[in-house]
Amino acid sequence: MNISKAWPEIEFLEVPYKNIKSSRLNRSFPSFQKDIDIINPVLHNDWDKILLSSDHPSFFHTAAWANVLHDSYGYNPLYLACVENNKFDILIPFMEVNSLLTGKRGISLPFTDFCPALCADESSFDHAFQKIIRYGKKVGWKYIEFRSGDNVSKYGPAYISFYTHQLDLNRDHEDIFRSFKGNTRRNIRKAEKSGLSIEFSEKLNAVKNFYKLHCITRKRHGVPPQPFKFFKNIHKHAISKAKGIVITAKYENRPLASAIFFYFGKQAIYKYGASDFKYQALRANNLVMWEAIKYFSKRQFITFHFGRTEQGNKGLLQFKRGWGTKERLLNYYRYDFKKNKFLKGSCDSKYKKFFNLIMQKLPIPVLRVIGALFYPHVA
Repeated sequence: MNISKAWPEIEFLEVPYKNIKSSRLNRSFPSFQKDIDIINPVLHNDWDKILLSSDHPSFFHTAAWANVLHDSYGYNPLYLACVENNKFDILIPFMEVNSLLTGKRGISLPFTDFCPALCADESSFDHAFQKIIRYGKKVGWKYIEFRSGDNVSKYGPAYISFYTHQLDLNRDHEDIFRSFKGNTRRNIRKAEKSGLSIEFSEKLNAVKNFYKLHCITRKRHGVPPQPFKFFKNIHKHAISKAKGIVITAKYENRPLASAIFFYFGKQAIYKYGASDFKYQALRANNLVMWEAIKYFSKRQFITFHFGRTEQGNKGLLQFKRGWGTKERLLNYYRYDFKKNKFLKGSCDSKYKKFFNLIMQKLPIPVLRVIGALFYPHVA
């Protein structure tokens, strides 16, 4: 299909990734018209430079994250963008997920905690929103999903809601520590006295150690692990490019807890955590988080984001609330093209619990196979 006909009002700049020669990847960012274009960020080495000049960008808007999702699952990046004065006046990232099992749809963005639209004003978002609706209809998407809500809430109900937690780093360590709840402070002190050592690493071997704990943790929660290819691409595109780090707590050189953090601009984000539950009493998770907070604070980051949390996950909510964080509601919005409206979702916890129980009984090698087959379709 000729994409430019599907969106006739604009000059279409996106080209299928597999058809681009390597020399094309190194070209400078193209000139922009004032109208909105569809851009593939993995093709432009100036993307993150322009992003840094824009208002309130996060790691999830970067070309690094686009590369991770594309290389891991083959999703097609379709980022609505308008650049003026060398900054994004409008940026709404989308990935097209095309699955024989779950259909064809646009997600902003897959496997991403939050991805707010970057728009100069409300009318800019409205203009972009109408464009993406027309595009989705043309190419046959089942739905579009926005994983943020400030601009979309006026159009319809939230599909599903989470909580987010953010910590202000713009103060000294003592101030930050005093803002924690008493139980969190005690767990940190206990971990510091338990003989744990901390490793900060950007090496692939640290990702491999994390992944072993990730598989153990996922089995405990009754969920298949993401394929290792996904984390290998995280290392390739983010960690090795100074946009991420692995922090691991070890006891007698044995990894007990590990976490992957992303960062961009002045914002750090806790993305993935894993641990060996048998050693929970040593409070290795608490030490990893505290060392991460100190690490980013020393480097003059302004905010530390704890990612999203399901509303029903009381244990994780209690953990994140203990760190002196500000809690906010995070809404996802899903527009269904067949019904021509935003949907209100529902979660049948009975089926979810049954699925979790089955997964908990399976060996890790089987869970890894299920994860490799499962995740490309769910996004």
